[in-house]
Amino acid sequence: MKKLFYFLVALLSIGFVVTSCSNDETIDANNPTTRSYDQDAEILVKFVDINKTEGQYFINDSKKISALSYITDKDWEELQKINPANKTRFENDLRMLNNQLEAIAKRGDVSQIVYTTYGGETWIRNISEDVPFMIERSNNVQAIATKANYNTMSILADGFTAYADFYAGRTIRSIVDINMFAWKYYFFEITCKIDATKTGPIEGGNKENAIVISGTGQHENYTFTWTAKGSETNLNWKFQGKMHSPSDDLSANVRVDFVD
Repeated sequence: MKKLFYFLVALLSIGFVVTSCSNDETIDANNPTTRSYDQDAEILVKFVDINKTEGQYFINDSKKISALSYITDKDWEELQKINPANKTRFENDLRMLNNQLEAIAKRGDVSQIVYTTYGGETWIRNISEDVPFMIERSNNVQAIATKANYNTMSILADGFTAYADFYAGRTIRSIVDINMFAWKYYFFEITCKIDATKTGPIEGGNKENAIVISGTGQHENYTFTWTAKGSETNLNWKFQGKMHSPSDDLSANVRVDFVD
């Protein structure tokens, strides 16, 4: 009888230990030590800002709450709960992105770098203006009926180059649809060469230039206007696209629709 009693006591003790361990492993999202990286990255990305003097991304803890920044009081409260280790990891990723963009800016064939932040804010850094074309941010045209859809280019994180080749006028637009499927930084380049008669130092084509688009996020959509310098009205636009980062997430992709 005593053996049975001790056996039952042992079983109850084991059950108590298991229950205690299970309770200890419960994740408390309000506790900085238990918050996952993805949870914190989703908040941190809203506080990413751009130092336009240095051309660098950084975490702006005092970023103002406004309609433009898309930051709410709740976001600021969640920022106070960020796991310090997760914030350090996020800032290290931004540092890596800044270093890579700075190296690209010195390449010689890059004319503009586009910086984007949460909520659709963009800043275009002009590296060189001695180029046959320039781009600028324009209003979203997905809901607008267009005269023509010239071509589509899918840029994938597989290391391969995507292509688009068509004839159009001096001004075209591109709808850039970014799908990262995780809160991480990205940057990719779109290289363009215009097949046109070169009559001056910046007119016409024959010079290949790259536009680099970067940011931190998941699903974003931007529209850019491409304007060729010169007077020709029918140009052969030749595009190439390549993903630089992420390179380890094959589900990441960028779709670029070129429209009139």
